[in-house]
Amino acid sequence: MGAAFAADDNNMTLSEATGTDVETAQRSILVVDDDESIRRALSKTFEKAGYRCVSVADGAAALKQISDERFDLVITDMVMDGMSGTALLRRIARRKQPPIVIVITAYGCDMYEKAAARYGAYAYLPKPVPRRELLQVAGKALENRRTKKSGKQ
Repeated sequence: MGAAFAADDNNMTLSEATGTDVETAQRSILVVDDDESIRRALSKTFEKAGYRCVSVADGAAALKQISDERFDLVITDMVMDGMSGTALLRRIARRKQPPIVIVITAYGCDMYEKAAARYGAYAYLPKPVPRRELLQVAGKALENRRTKKSGKQ
C-alpha cells in the first residue's frame, strides 16, 4: 500500500494552497488509481477543497466515467492493473475536449514522464506528493484553462 501524500498540511482549502481565490464550484475531478487508500486520500483532499470527486480503480473504468460525464481534471497513476496510465492518457488525448490530466506515480522514470508529456499531461508528480503542491498544480491547471476559455469568448 503506497502513500499519496508527503506528511504535510492535512486540511487545506484550494485557496489556502494557491494563495488565490480559485473558484471550485461545479469543478469535478476523476481520480484513477488501483490503490484504494490513495484513491480515498486524493478524493478526500479535493472534496475538502470544494471539488466534486469520483474515483475509479483502473483505466477502463475511467474511460467509462469520462464517456458518461464531463470532468475538469483527471488525476491518474501510471502503473495500474489492466490499462496502463499511458494507454489511458492516449485515449483521453483523442477526445474532442479532453480534461486536464495530472499524473502522480511512485515510478519516477524517464519513460513514463516522456509518455505523460507526449500525451498532454499537464504535470507529472512523484508520490508521495505534498498536498499543498498537488492542490497548487491543480489550481493552476484549472485557472489556466478558465483563462484560455474566457479569452476565446
